[in-house]
Amino acid sequence: MEASTGTLEILLGQLREGDDSARDAIINHSCERLRTLVRQHLRRESDLKYVEQTDDVLNRSMLHLHKALSEIKPENKRAFIGLASLYVQRELTDLFRKHFVGHGVGRHQKLDSQSADEDAVGPIHMASANGPGPGTQLVQAELIKNLGDAVDALPEDEREVFRLYYYQDLPQQEIADLLQVDVRTVKRRWRRAREGLQGLLGDYGQESSE
Repeated sequence: MEASTGTLEILLGQLREGDDSARDAIINHSCERLRTLVRQHLRRESDLKYVEQTDDVLNRSMLHLHKALSEIKPENKRAFIGLASLYVQRELTDLFRKHFVGHGVGRHQKLDSQSADEDAVGPIHMASANGPGPGTQLVQAELIKNLGDAVDALPEDEREVFRLYYYQDLPQQEIADLLQVDVRTVKRRWRRAREGLQGLLGDYGQESSE
């Protein structure tokens, strides 16, 4: 992820051929990229940055990813990035559950559907309830813990695009190249994923309030 695609493909090939030392090389290859991503997520999920350190979150994510590579042998770069995205997602979900569920934290989750270009790939904005920002749809703080579960419930093509953009922060053109589709397809899948998450989280909120 930091070095060339060819290097990663070579390392993944060595792993599939039974070279267990390739696991360490793949983790080292990915470390700086994932550190940047974790830092970005902690900055965006503003409440988390006060209770978690970047390196602590990174180390746990990398430990789980390293363990997963003992059983899962990704076929290519696309499969590996998807796997890495999954473990970053799981770590963030676990942290929300640990720190915020049941503690009455005054946060909201914002799904920004009001961008100037509705087809553009854009982030899900996390913001304090006291700090209004772009977007109009608000979901109660208790639903934050369900984001990971909601992502898992999306159709496969939408889930993959969501993880690549939201958890890996890849540009839409790079996502398109990785998936071998055009950019319009990426935008469409992102838009549907965002709408799907709004529906899933909204439904949960209605069930929770009954």
